[in-house]
Amino acid sequence: MANCEEDSCSNFQSVICLHCMRRICIDHLDIHRQSLSNKIEEFKDEFNHIHTVLVNASITVAEERTNNENKWNNWRLEKIADIEREYNQMIDSIRNRQKLLEELELGLKQRLKDEIQQPLEEMLLRKSVNLPLLDTIQLTIQTIKKESESLSWNSEHMNTVGENKMNQQQALTEEKSNETITTPTKVKAWKPRNSLFSLFLDVSPSSVTNINEYIQTSMKDENAMEQYGLITLVYSYLLTWHQSKSYEDQATELILNKHILTIKQYITGKECERKVLIAMQFFDYQLKYNDSSNLELMTMLLHLFLQHQCISTAEMIDWYEKETFADQILEKKIEKKWAEPFLNQYGYRIESTASEELTCTSSVPSINPQEKISQPTSKTCEHVSIHKPFKSLVKFFKDISHINDFVIHAYIEHQYTKNITHRVIMIVRSYLKAWIDVSSKLETNFLLHKISVIRYYNSDRNFQMQLLFAIEVFLSESKKNEKWSINVTSILFQFFFSQNCLDRKTILKWYDNGHIYNEIYYQETKAFARSFIEGLNGSI
Repeated sequence: MANCEEDSCSNFQSVICLHCMRRICIDHLDIHRQSLSNKIEEFKDEFNHIHTVLVNASITVAEERTNNENKWNNWRLEKIADIEREYNQMIDSIRNRQKLLEELELGLKQRLKDEIQQPLEEMLLRKSVNLPLLDTIQLTIQTIKKESESLSWNSEHMNTVGENKMNQQQALTEEKSNETITTPTKVKAWKPRNSLFSLFLDVSPSSVTNINEYIQTSMKDENAMEQYGLITLVYSYLLTWHQSKSYEDQATELILNKHILTIKQYITGKECERKVLIAMQFFDYQLKYNDSSNLELMTMLLHLFLQHQCISTAEMIDWYEKETFADQILEKKIEKKWAEPFLNQYGYRIESTASEELTCTSSVPSINPQEKISQPTSKTCEHVSIHKPFKSLVKFFKDISHINDFVIHAYIEHQYTKNITHRVIMIVRSYLKAWIDVSSKLETNFLLHKISVIRYYNSDRNFQMQLLFAIEVFLSESKKNEKWSINVTSILFQFFFSQNCLDRKTILKWYDNGHIYNEIYYQETKAFARSFIEGLNGSI
């Protein structure tokens, strides 16, 4: 009998393996069965692995496809939203522009009626001609003509206004306003009116009654006093005064001084003070629009309102830091720089770019270093024309009971409309001329009454050096003896030093180096000041 065909097996073959078709024994048959079972398990495991890979790949593909579809669906929705938003913005812009044009047209028509037609009809009815009022009507016609140029769909002015309106509306949705005055729903449609021109031009005894009657009968709704009427009142008052400056000074002064009391009767608290400041902000903006803005003019008006208790420094500081009402009305950022000189004078420090340092350019020829040590530098000086002190200004300074500081500032502003470079010299000379005319005993009590006027101009370039030069000219023009001049020099230097119009550093600098103005008076005055300088140095 044949043996098992497995190697090294001596058992007799008993079966044929169907897997390998070999004749094997019973023992090797079991071994072959186990081997086949292991092979099947291996294939099964491999099958399961491949199946799992395929299932996972299918899931991943489905997820990626879904994500991609969602991404582009979202993109489509965003683009549709962007198109819808841009479309709505453009439609709103078109409607806003139409609304602005309609408001402008209605406003111009109303001004034509209130400021031109009605005054003309009144003059015809009374059969009397008011020449200042006719001049005002002429100015109003010119203004309306200029503003009517904006009645064009594609005008640059309307483009700017429309753009600012959209920006402002967007900003208002993002943050709350900090303004003190409550803004009504129709705030965008409101603007300060100047329909009181003809009333403020009237300075007759019945003018205040006429204005009060007009306020009670014609100023209603948003122009009522508890709303924005006070802003309208102050704004009209200032515009009337400013436009009347082309007439004689006396009429201008009457308008300003008489009707400041008309304004004052409506100031009942902080909110009213805030409205006065807002009206001034609109007024300054109007001046800038007409290229006639003037820092000194605005400072002068602030002093007027402060003097008559229509504003307070505390409320003004709060307005300067927080108020945005005018920004919202005019739909742009409205600067408040016109208020900064006034705030500086009352201790609210705002950095200024102007320098009060005395500047003299040196022109030294090319020399060797050793020569340069002893070579003095030559100053490029400013020549000041010496005229007699203004008689009217001297008169204003003398009258300490009737003429207030504001009238003096108004006179100075009128005299120095263009070149203000050396005005402090003339102001101080007129101030000292009034003093010497009134105070024969050289008492400084008189000087104290108007020292605020001198301090008012302390932001002028080279203020202190101008003041010192004015003292030099004053001493020379007085033509007194040496003893008198030494005494007066010490009195004036000490007075201005104690009133913070002169400081130690500037006085000593003047004494050592002089100044940049005419030097004809300097050496003599320097000799007169020697005793004061010695005392000043001794007090260190």
